Amino acid sequence: DKPLNGHNGKEYFKCSRVHIDTNCGHFLHPIHIQRPVFMELENLPFYVNGCESNDTIKQLLNTIRIRKILSFQSGAEEAIRSVVASGVVPRIIDFLHYNDAPNLQFEAMWVLT
Repeated sequence: DKPLNGHNGKEYFKCSRVHIDTNCGHFLHPIHIQRPVFMELENLPFYVNGCESNDTIKQLLNTIRIRKILSFQSGAEEAIRSVVASGVVPRIIDFLHYNDAPNLQFEAMWVLT
């Protein structure tokens, strides 16, 4: 992977599908940017499975996807019900204890609020 120059001198690494901002540690997945909530809800079972992974990067990416589902104003109640019904909330709570993964802790807290 090659470093790319970004805004304000930030360094980004471009992989085939994931961009990593090395200054803040956020992962951006182009496939999931600007997608309607109903399309994201269809994929919720995959995101829940990703959270069950032992791979911290998969956990982070899928927690971000769940957070984005919950961030939409339209359809928020349906999204909240779906996420709770999926059974992923206890796993998200577990992420709060991952002291070696502060980005995952941050995203987990955001999901829970």
